[in-house]
Amino acid sequence: MASRSKPASSSFLLLFGLPFILGGLGVGIFYWGMLWDWYQARAWVEVPCVLESSTLRDHMERRSSGSSRDTLMNEAQATYRYTYLNRQYKGDKVSLSLGADNFGDYQERISNVLMEARNNGGAFRCYVSVVRPEESVLFREARWTLLLFTSLFPLLFPLVGASFFWAGLKGRLLRGKVHAIQSRYPDEPWRWKPEWAGDWIQPKNRPMPWVWTAVTGWMLLVWGPMLHVLMVDSDMTRANPVSLLGLLPALPLGVCSLLTLRAWWRHRRPAPQVHVRPMPVVTGGPLKAEVALPMAGSRLQGNLEARLSCFKEWTETDSENSTITRREERWTTVQSVPLAAAIREDRGHRLKVVFDIPASLPAEDQQRIGSAEFDFLSWVWELELHGGGLKQKWCYDMPVYAPHQPLAWESPEAQEAAQAQKETEAAQDAAFKIWQMQNLDADELQMHLIRRHIEFTFESQSQRPVSFDLPLRRFSKPRPLLVFFTLIWVSMSVGMARSDLPFIVPFLFGSTSLLLLWLLTGLFKSRTLHLDDQGLKAGWKVGPYGKTLRVHREEIVRFRVSNAGMRMNGDHYNAVYLQRQGGDKIVILDGLPGKRVAESLVLLLEQWRKQA
Repeated sequence: MASRSKPASSSFLLLFGLPFILGGLGVGIFYWGMLWDWYQARAWVEVPCVLESSTLRDHMERRSSGSSRDTLMNEAQATYRYTYLNRQYKGDKVSLSLGADNFGDYQERISNVLMEARNNGGAFRCYVSVVRPEESVLFREARWTLLLFTSLFPLLFPLVGASFFWAGLKGRLLRGKVHAIQSRYPDEPWRWKPEWAGDWIQPKNRPMPWVWTAVTGWMLLVWGPMLHVLMVDSDMTRANPVSLLGLLPALPLGVCSLLTLRAWWRHRRPAPQVHVRPMPVVTGGPLKAEVALPMAGSRLQGNLEARLSCFKEWTETDSENSTITRREERWTTVQSVPLAAAIREDRGHRLKVVFDIPASLPAEDQQRIGSAEFDFLSWVWELELHGGGLKQKWCYDMPVYAPHQPLAWESPEAQEAAQAQKETEAAQDAAFKIWQMQNLDADELQMHLIRRHIEFTFESQSQRPVSFDLPLRRFSKPRPLLVFFTLIWVSMSVGMARSDLPFIVPFLFGSTSLLLLWLLTGLFKSRTLHLDDQGLKAGWKVGPYGKTLRVHREEIVRFRVSNAGMRMNGDHYNAVYLQRQGGDKIVILDGLPGKRVAESLVLLLEQWRKQA
């Protein structure tokens, strides 16, 4: 089957995931820096010191510019002097966590300890670095609240970003694989899905242990050192049961480890494979399948339940332009085959299953792939094994197509009459839509396009679109405001990069500035579109750089209106894109005044695509 169109392109998912990954790693540098400081401080020596001053500095931090609620931040401060290797030094570092915070009462507790020591004469102890004696600290234990809170950012942000990045990368790799299969089997669309390229069909619900391994490995990398630190030397005590929450990450880490082992165990077990005859399967005929069961034993017990279902899916758009995908089961049948009927072979057993598919069910024509009906039509075969206390389920996509030749039980005359009636109704419907467009919307369409400085030409007789010229002037209204906003944002990111703010703040502003600059290039693109009987030629140009793409009519699946329309000062700016076989989306028209104009152009382009 053709791959279903995604709401966002693979390139967008790749770019969308990068800020999450880089932002989480940026916080991770600070997080792993704290752990590294603790590991280094473990080797420092304890020497006596004299406290010269100690205080608890309080200050209020406003949550936001429009909020009247403030947050109390505390920081224990002290100065002390100590002697190491017959040399005197001064220090002011109290703990390994720098700056004020409000994570628990840690700052207050160590401040009370220092005040009590000063009242008793100022004698105390500090920890001094052997390599650099000028570095010292009074308290070197790890804080579970600060470490646990900080660890969430390098743990979750890269995982979320990696999921988007992997989805985009997987989409690009899948499209490349589909194009390779299409070039290898140009006249066999039932092989255009990677799962169908071979002789045996693999299950699509096979466990993916690499995903669980990556997630568990990342959790172990982030939380493993922290758990070691908290168990060796931290501010967790049995007297404070709440502090034991610092060991809470051990629970999800253990659960993910068990799930990883379970996924690997299931992955190493061979899964049943399916070989269907004929290839492809056609409606109105039998589906003869051979199921290879990798099960040992001279005689199997139990049953194999096979369920074949046809699902129709469609996308609806509500008043807020949000899409909802609905699924409806059009037909299903179930067979239960005893495993005792399986034929024993060297590496397992083989079992035969036969289905009769009615001719009235929807399916795709063998000579045409990628239509709207085909993209939202799926045939799913589910195998469920019962017996010996074992219950497993596997799902397979089936290549079911409409027959290319008339069915045997239908006469050629009836087939030709039905086809002629279908073509007549389609021609009448198309003529009515074109008539409605020409008599009701032609003037309005021309008026709106000229208002955006978009030039276009039609054929005099058929009124088909021939060419479009979209200059830079179509974005003359929204461009100044967006350019001004982008410049302000970029200037802020440059100023933050030169300040002493934490690394994560200028990094996030810098990455979003690059994304805004990339999106802004769309407002400086001039486009051209030319159509002929063989296909269309779309081109764009940004300054001295440009690109032209030729798309044949047979490669085009459909034309659609982009849901990500821009609105500025009450004006709507919509776009039209085409979808090629394999799922590629190409924007051919943008800056259109409103969704109604874009839908009208889509109707004309669809009429051009469907003409022989």
